[in-house]
Amino acid sequence: MSEYRDELSAAHARIRQLETELEATHRPAPPRAGPMTWALVGALSVVCAAGVLVIVAAALVGYSAARPSSVEVAAPVPIGTHAPAPKTLGASFYPQHGVVPEWVDVDADGTPEILTLAWRHHHDEAAVHAVAIDSKTFELKWASEAIPSQWQSQDTHLAVGGDRVVVTNSRDEVRILSLTDGRTERTLSYQGGARFVCPGSSDGKTLLLNSEWGDAKLKSLTLANGELSPPPKGASCAGWADRPRDCKDVKSGPCRVNDATVHAATKGLSLHSTWRDGDDRVSVGAVTEGKNQGQYLVGSDPKTNKVRWETPLPLPGDLVHAGGTHDDVAKGAFYTLYQVRDKNGPFRLLARDLKSGDVLWSATLPDAAEGTRVSSMGVRGDLVLVTANQTLHVFSTQTGELVRSLPSL
Repeated sequence: MSEYRDELSAAHARIRQLETELEATHRPAPPRAGPMTWALVGALSVVCAAGVLVIVAAALVGYSAARPSSVEVAAPVPIGTHAPAPKTLGASFYPQHGVVPEWVDVDADGTPEILTLAWRHHHDEAAVHAVAIDSKTFELKWASEAIPSQWQSQDTHLAVGGDRVVVTNSRDEVRILSLTDGRTERTLSYQGGARFVCPGSSDGKTLLLNSEWGDAKLKSLTLANGELSPPPKGASCAGWADRPRDCKDVKSGPCRVNDATVHAATKGLSLHSTWRDGDDRVSVGAVTEGKNQGQYLVGSDPKTNKVRWETPLPLPGDLVHAGGTHDDVAKGAFYTLYQVRDKNGPFRLLARDLKSGDVLWSATLPDAAEGTRVSSMGVRGDLVLVTANQTLHVFSTQTGELVRSLPSL
């Protein structure tokens, strides 16, 4: 029996072998490429090669355009000429507390420009620029070179004196720029940093710099040559740059007077600030006890000290937030900006007549609520300039109309 099994196994193996060979004979053979096929393959190869060459050439052109050229270097602007004004700077407004933008005619065309500091984001090694903005079109007239300074530094200021602009920074530097085009004329060192910058003379040829609240470190800066020297006798500069001038040496225009001779009718009213503008005087005070708590304005005659009018500072129904107010006096009006103490926290801007205390107009700061941070408010020429959350808001002094909001340059 064993031999039959062996023969049967051999037969099955032979059958499997024959089936495999038969399957191989019926499998279709791979097609052979004819002349036309090879021609098409060659054409496609040429097209692909040409495409690769085009891509490589485009990449080389893009690289050469993007990389700094070692041959075509822009020539520096010659001294005395105007640098071309950039269309945009990619910057917002620098939030220096208490420093109101200036309003000066930089190009002698009869229309003043807005001068202020801008902060260029993502350029932290040198992010500050002095800028001049057309007050009609709000386009950039010029921007200074990049200036290094810390964010919200108390030593960073912009001031105008005559035909020059001064920028101080957190590196104890003072830069004197041309008013015409923002070009840096000279850079000098001022030890301790310029915490305060004030006018030094009526002709604008000097500024006062101070590194502390007292006047022990006070210096006079001559803008023509950059010389720092001892200040004139009796000079003082130990407050925010936007404070009204001391009435002691002012013959015309608004000024602040250290005057406690006004006696208001409201019981418990303590006056803390007094301004004078020609024959008008207005004092700000507060009541901290009793049912009449809040801030008040008192208008009086500076010659007789007679009280002409008295009124709460805010609009009826408004309570002033504890953050305080921003105030200024100009052209016979008292301007104040305050945050309303309610759940939404809007900011109110008011103008009152100095002779009567009547509200001339009121406006609301746009896009402002509980978390808004106001850096400064002040009157410059025909404009009320408010810097809040790095945005510059421009209002008309005549109507309170919002002229423009500039979130960036």
